[in-house]
Amino acid sequence: MAISLRYWASYTEGRVKLQRRSENSVSSDHVLKFVFDEENQYITGVVQASMRNVAYKVTIELDDDTVKRSTCECVMRDYYCHHVAAVLLFGYKNVSKTDIRCSWLKRPKSQPKKIETIDEMYPSPNPTYSAPLDPLSRSSFLKAARRKRMSKSLLKRLLSAYNLERCPAISWGITNERAAIDSYILLGASVEETGVWLHESGAIGASPDGIVTHQPHCSGHTGILHFQTEAAKYLEAELIEVKCPYSAKDMKIKDAVETVPGFFLETADGYLHLKEDSDYYHQIQGQLYITKKKCCDLIVWTPTDLAIIRMVKDINWSANIEKLIDFYFEKFIPEVNKK
Repeated sequence: MAISLRYWASYTEGRVKLQRRSENSVSSDHVLKFVFDEENQYITGVVQASMRNVAYKVTIELDDDTVKRSTCECVMRDYYCHHVAAVLLFGYKNVSKTDIRCSWLKRPKSQPKKIETIDEMYPSPNPTYSAPLDPLSRSSFLKAARRKRMSKSLLKRLLSAYNLERCPAISWGITNERAAIDSYILLGASVEETGVWLHESGAIGASPDGIVTHQPHCSGHTGILHFQTEAAKYLEAELIEVKCPYSAKDMKIKDAVETVPGFFLETADGYLHLKEDSDYYHQIQGQLYITKKKCCDLIVWTPTDLAIIRMVKDINWSANIEKLIDFYFEKFIPEVNKK
């Protein structure tokens, strides 16, 4: 018998922090042991505390899709406790119909951690599967995360209720993305397609435009390769992100930097740089953090020009991941549940 998600949902209902902490415990492999006695509807588990040398024993008695009784050795004892919630969530994710009574489930510590893309998890179209929120492919998501309230228009936009493909700028980018990647490949690079990459929290994801498997050779092409920072000169690209600016569609890129108001690039130290207050900067940093890569080539393409800005992971950006996760659980999900 599989353990229903309803047990976890009813136990954590209305307790956003409890939900988030239990998710983190499961994704961090803190559920060390798990036993499910199907006949008596009884669960025993052991969960590692935030302190590495401490673990708590948990017991849970189930009844009609609710938790009838639970205990934990932590200071919360018989009250609502994220260790109990973590065991329930672990059970939902790991106990299948083929599990036998009182089977111990323990994830081997030697098991490599792998971030899977949606395409790997669901290789063929699945009409019943609803993809998770992919905020970092929406360049304005972090800006939305900083808002104090969720408006109906913002919720619609985040749920992709608006079809932007008819917008000339969006249509231009979609139409010419392949040409931009082909121009990059002509420099000797090899690029593999990829899908949505999930953060360990399961709440946020990112969609790079490709994975670089062979580096471009730009030494004979003066003025194409630019470096966002000094460190970028010493790293090879692992991801690509493509931008085909509609506002510069009839221009050289450096001319657009000088003449187009609010253009997302600037010139510094003889190189083109992506402005750090640009939505695209946050988008690329999010991609690097979620995919656990170190370096991305931003490909900027127009019909008459090409520029590559090599960017490395910004260690000062990491705090934004927590902001996005908080926004997802504390603002976005409650609004979705109202629908």
